[in-house]
This record gives sequence, C-alpha cells and structure tokens, in this order.
Amino acid sequence: MYKDDCVFCQIAQKKSKADIAYEDDSIVVFSSINPAADVHYLITPKSHVETFMDLSDEVFLRMKAVAQKIITEKDLKKAYKLIFNGGRFQAIGHVHWHLLAGKFKEGIQT
Repeated sequence: MYKDDCVFCQIAQKKSKADIAYEDDSIVVFSSINPAADVHYLITPKSHVETFMDLSDEVFLRMKAVAQKIITEKDLKKAYKLIFNGGRFQAIGHVHWHLLAGKFKEGIQT
C-alpha cells in the first residue's frame, strides 16, 4: 500500500527519481539527497509504514537482511552507523534506516 503524498512511496513507485543502490519486491535503498557522510543510504520498505512503532516483524527482518547485504557488498563492515529516527527526529513520515559510512560531513556528530 502506498500513500500518495509520501516522497518515499513516490520513489518506490518510480514517480520520483532517486539514486537507487538496491531494490527488490519489498525494499528500496537509495542515496540521501542531503548526505551526512561519504556513504549515506536510506533503507526503506516500499509499502508505506509510518514509523518504527508500526513496523511488522516481517518487514523489519527484510530491512535487516537488506542492510546486511549492502554493508557486506559495499565493504562497510569496519565502520558504519545504522540509524532509525523517530518522533520529532523523524523528518519523513515513512520508516527508514540511515546507513552511514566513510567520512562524516563537518558539524555532524559521530
């Protein structure tokens, strides 16, 4: 299920452009348009899930498997951050992980 006014749903449906690093039937991974580090991917379910608190075990486990795949394939195992934001810290109302690696931008707390 998609939400018409959600930018991540639009990316999942190919209605908005994104630099997609990985995609399967249920998950899409794309580069952040405002990266906080050299590597900054957003890992998100294609179907609309508002928050971490709404996330099913099935979707969580799929996101986890994809994150592990990206971390391995991009050789990020030595140093990465995987972050869920929630509440007032969640800027987009569609659950997603931030996968960050490499050098962080100036002013970004590591």
